[in-house]
Amino acid sequence: MALSLQWPLQLPLQLQARPPAVTAGHHWRRHRLLPVCRSLPLLRARCCASAAAAADTGKAQAAARRAYPFDEVEPRWQRHWEEHRTFRTPDIGEGLDTSKPKCYILDMFPYPRQGALWPSNLHRADFGAGLHVGHPLGYTATDILSRFKRMKGFNVLHPMGWDAFGLPAEQYAIETGTHPKITTERNIGRFTHRLALISCNQAEVPVNWCPALGTVLANEEVVDGVSERGGYPVIRKPMRQWMLRITSYADRLLEDLNDLDWPESIKEMQRNWIGRSKGAELVFSAVDQEGHDLGATLLVYTTRPDTIFGATYLVVAPEHVLLSSLTSEEQRAHVEEYRDLSARKSELERTDLQKEKTGVFSGSYAKNPATGEIIPIWVADYVLGSYGTGAIMAVPAHDSRDHEFAVKYELPIIKVVSPPNGNCDPVESYEDDGIMINSSSSSSGLSINGMLSQDAAKKVIEWVESNGFGKKKVNYKLRDWLFARQRYWGEPFPVSYLDDTNEMVPLSEDELPLTLPELDDFTPTGTGEPPLTKATNWVRTMDPLSGKPARRETSTMPQWAGSCWYYLRFMDPKNCSILVDKAKERYWGPVDIYVGGAEHSVLHLLYARFWHKVLYDMGVVSTKEPFKCLINQGLILGEVEYTAYRDNEGRWVSADSDSSLIDCYQEKVAADKVTKVGDQYVLKDDPNIRLNARAYKMSKSRGNVINPDDVVSEYGADSLRLYEMFMGPLRDSKTWSTGGIEGVHRFLGRTWRLIVGPQLPDGSYNDGTTTTEDEPTLDQLRVLHKCIARVAEEIQETRFNTAISAMMEFVNAAYKWETQPKTVIESFVLLLSPFAPHLAEELWFRLGHPQSLAYEQFPEAKSEYLEESKLVLPVQINGKTRGTILVDKACSEDDVFQIAASDEKLSKYFDGKGIRKRIYVPGRILNMKVLALQDGMREEKFYCQVWIGASCRMHSCADVTCHNVPAFRGSSANIESLLFSVGPATSVMWGEERLGSHHYGRNKGPVLCDFSSSRSDVCELKGDVRVLPNATIVVRHPWARRQSWKMKPHGRKNDRHALARVTEVTVASSHHTAGAAPRCTAIHTAPAVVFSVGGYAGNMFHDLTDVLVPLFITTRRFGGDVHLLVSNAQPWWLDKFRPLLVGFSRHAVVDMGRGSRGVLCYPHVILGLEFHKEMSVDAARTAVEYSMADFTFLARRSYGLTRDTAIRLSDGNRSSAVRPRLLLISRKSTRAFTNAGAIARAAAALGFEVVVGEPARHADLPSFARVVNSCDVLVVPLGGLDAMATEEFGAPARDAGLRYVHYGISVEESTLARQYPRDHRVLRDPAAVRREGWMALRAAYLVGQNVTIDVHRFSGALRRAMELLRQTHE
Repeated sequence: MALSLQWPLQLPLQLQARPPAVTAGHHWRRHRLLPVCRSLPLLRARCCASAAAAADTGKAQAAARRAYPFDEVEPRWQRHWEEHRTFRTPDIGEGLDTSKPKCYILDMFPYPRQGALWPSNLHRADFGAGLHVGHPLGYTATDILSRFKRMKGFNVLHPMGWDAFGLPAEQYAIETGTHPKITTERNIGRFTHRLALISCNQAEVPVNWCPALGTVLANEEVVDGVSERGGYPVIRKPMRQWMLRITSYADRLLEDLNDLDWPESIKEMQRNWIGRSKGAELVFSAVDQEGHDLGATLLVYTTRPDTIFGATYLVVAPEHVLLSSLTSEEQRAHVEEYRDLSARKSELERTDLQKEKTGVFSGSYAKNPATGEIIPIWVADYVLGSYGTGAIMAVPAHDSRDHEFAVKYELPIIKVVSPPNGNCDPVESYEDDGIMINSSSSSSGLSINGMLSQDAAKKVIEWVESNGFGKKKVNYKLRDWLFARQRYWGEPFPVSYLDDTNEMVPLSEDELPLTLPELDDFTPTGTGEPPLTKATNWVRTMDPLSGKPARRETSTMPQWAGSCWYYLRFMDPKNCSILVDKAKERYWGPVDIYVGGAEHSVLHLLYARFWHKVLYDMGVVSTKEPFKCLINQGLILGEVEYTAYRDNEGRWVSADSDSSLIDCYQEKVAADKVTKVGDQYVLKDDPNIRLNARAYKMSKSRGNVINPDDVVSEYGADSLRLYEMFMGPLRDSKTWSTGGIEGVHRFLGRTWRLIVGPQLPDGSYNDGTTTTEDEPTLDQLRVLHKCIARVAEEIQETRFNTAISAMMEFVNAAYKWETQPKTVIESFVLLLSPFAPHLAEELWFRLGHPQSLAYEQFPEAKSEYLEESKLVLPVQINGKTRGTILVDKACSEDDVFQIAASDEKLSKYFDGKGIRKRIYVPGRILNMKVLALQDGMREEKFYCQVWIGASCRMHSCADVTCHNVPAFRGSSANIESLLFSVGPATSVMWGEERLGSHHYGRNKGPVLCDFSSSRSDVCELKGDVRVLPNATIVVRHPWARRQSWKMKPHGRKNDRHALARVTEVTVASSHHTAGAAPRCTAIHTAPAVVFSVGGYAGNMFHDLTDVLVPLFITTRRFGGDVHLLVSNAQPWWLDKFRPLLVGFSRHAVVDMGRGSRGVLCYPHVILGLEFHKEMSVDAARTAVEYSMADFTFLARRSYGLTRDTAIRLSDGNRSSAVRPRLLLISRKSTRAFTNAGAIARAAAALGFEVVVGEPARHADLPSFARVVNSCDVLVVPLGGLDAMATEEFGAPARDAGLRYVHYGISVEESTLARQYPRDHRVLRDPAAVRREGWMALRAAYLVGQNVTIDVHRFSGALRRAMELLRQTHE
């Protein structure tokens, strides 16, 4: 049941009655302001002599703490909004201007049971708990977005209603003896006030039946064999149920996810829930122990048909339909007993990987069609009857569950897949792809030995299809939706059954809606019959068409029935004839922004998408998806709690102690007795005692609930709104801090006093404002428009915290002005209004505006005020960035050079030296090469290379280097294929080139390729170059011949594991007159670079060394005027590195896998990326001198990082006031520091401030980059790979201008010492293991190794780092 409000929800006045509901003739959309004051503020209890004195003291303290008169301002504007119906959205045809853009913003359907109005709180079962400060978070965010969009000229629909039906409301009604209709309406009324304060069939299927609750439960509602609500036992039993065929929409539900602007994690959860897999359905014949056919066949679904030779037994689910016929008489009693035990478990329990596997032998066997061998059939509950065919072929050598089962019951284990490197753990299952072994049978004629897994799977499928043993199959984990509950409080099914034939008859439309009967006794029957069977007069009915007696369906729909389509009803809530008017749906649909908790990632969102697609197929809705953009707000946790440990003798025990804490007792520590050392919290009186610091979810049981009523009473609604948005990104979990809201409240107070003036002696304020009619200065306009630009962008991207920061910066700047021009202040008040609407309305009124600002135009930033007249220019000398200078944008090269030469820090690099070369890129960099005067001016030697086929000819250079050029792929070298290039003699190239060109950069030929690098292939394509969406590039040129080849444009061309994730690109060249070319849909004058992000994307090292640094090298020469065409890039990867990509190119990135839909045409395309060395730049190979330091500088500026050098310490500067920060990368899985706490304490004792952390795969890179940039020393674990560490971290660090201190991890410090004997080659010779290849290296060192640092020995490296910080920066 969807109950929607038809009047706007506003904050009521204190001690003022609710306004009456608007009559049915008006169409209202709610606009909420969250949260709000209670009618009577709560005072914290204190022990005192006089209650009146305590009240007076509390009032005095509150008045002193009050930064501005919010208790007067907020009620005044709440009343104004109510009286003037400020936020009314007219209906279509009743004044709505449909020529304006629309924005439909929606909060997830809340549930109106006590303590559980909010979607983020649906799990709570308590009654009367009310709300806490975490509840308004998402609603405040949508309110800000609504106000912003309205001021941007949008028609905004922002409704609210309640999901009234469902199990929680009914169960509470049963427990209290109150009818659920009464409790639901009561809670809607209570929470309305509080919010204002702030396709179908039936089938018999096995279900989760809870006798105590008297209903069927979904899998997600059963935990450890008992109901989530109440903890009642649950059993599996077959029942006739209503089912919705959601499986018919599985493919569409999967495919359409790609077009949604949803968090990738949510989309991935839906993909996993749907669980689409490709494999084979195999046929196994049931036989007895002698191999005699029993006349039955078992269908088995497998995703690994390649492992059929390793199948040593079959497993059927306890509920499999053939189990009874497969069970021998000797085993029947055991099997039946096992089936009864399995029926008491939920599917989640049965598939839990941590649970011990159990099973029983059926007494029968099956024949493996590939081997002809007889294998036993077992019954086990880790196989589900609802997935696949309810039977599996068990391959214990290559599946962990099968392996555990086989070991327990001593069943055969046959390895049929060998890892590529040949190394396989003899006691564990190997589950990855590899090379097939032990997979050949002369009797069946099938042999896949030596084949790769994927190829073998294809051959097995072909073999079983041709021999009648199975077929190719696509399967889903998704099951049809069980759509019935044996409860009273839900939507009744509008069908009846004829008594004589049991035929189901739907109700006619004129009999709808079918409403529930009133029942005094709505408790479960205990028999499985729904409570509605007690309503005998309602159940007994007559079929109006035949006149025959009939009975109504007595099951009801689940709570999801209403929440699947309520968003459509909000568009047209009073329509009594159809669900939604088509014109209204076409205008308002789909929902533009949908906000709610991530806990609804599967059920509600998946069901709503399915429901919407059904309605789309019926022509009811015009869009394929209901929710365009989804935002999951994070949690607000309680304040941090500090826990210490004492032993049995009362002595403190550090939380990171090596001794067990099990026998210790816990003691809470007050915050004023705690201090922070690095990232750890310790006792102030004893810093050696580390504490556990943790913020917990707010709950009554922990006593950490912060009531929003109390907060609003003390600080006002605007302060709470602003603080909840300022705590951090909307999507992140955040920790509540009362001190934090005091800071935000002070900011609002400063804003009030800036505009209104200081408080008068009597506590009041002057009328009007302190603003002037002066024309704003250029500086004031720049400050304002920077603020406008930032706030607008951050609201649009829901980064509300940084928008508030921008407004705080504006107020700080405005306090320094001699006057506050009215036009500037007015614009700022409009910026503030979505966040603090009461305060902004009051200031707007005082500025002379009698009307509300709700529909004022949001300020627009003007570009002329956003451009800085000065810029910070990096200065590079001999390949290293030595400093920066501040210059005017209009400065000439000579002026810039003079400023650099006169700079105190830079001038020392010029003393006694001459300027050999000077390169100035306006607005980007000044690059100089200097030499000592006595060295003179040396000429560089270049090498000319001329190849014709495999021969060498002299040309106009002194030195000629000859190479035997590899034959062109697919054809031999041709004497007319001539390459001439000038540059360092380090590469082998082929191509088509006219004699007479004298520089690689001025090549006029259509194709120039370099295949000589061991890491990457690069081709330069010139002429009429057309990039097609199907990864094909067509090159047309007067000098070109018809030929084609394929490339994978990635930085690891010899790594087949990486290249498996890289899209292959086909290049076809031809004469420009040869045939018709694909028509250009976009023609560009700038060049393009085509590359792939595949490979090991998401690993920060590989992102840098394989993609980003090579991309920097490849694009540098274009000065930003180059297009980036990327393939295999996930949206999260592009978002993560977008700031850096913008530094490479001023054009929008084209995602060839998603964003490219036409033929893109360029005059010049580079296919592939130029690679120099691991994570670095070889300055000697660059046409315009630059180095890794330039990349580092660009990366810092791209992510807004301000520090270019570490802290500089002097010998005399050893006070604790100046503590260099040390970042300890403590990984959570492999290569982790097992004693990170001890390392941190040792570093802190040496004078470091220690920060511990590690970025996640999809982490907020800008935030983590700021953490890294704030630190002076970085500690990264590798382990056993000294040479690799030096090559891949040490050398790049030095190239980037960083100091590198190497610490070699000893054998004793590695956990490998406990896995291998001391003389094992893994410990003795890591270099030899590395030579065996990547898989061997990964298995030995990167997967199973952790490190326990010898803190005493490691302190030497820390002292060396500290000493380097004390040395003068060069």
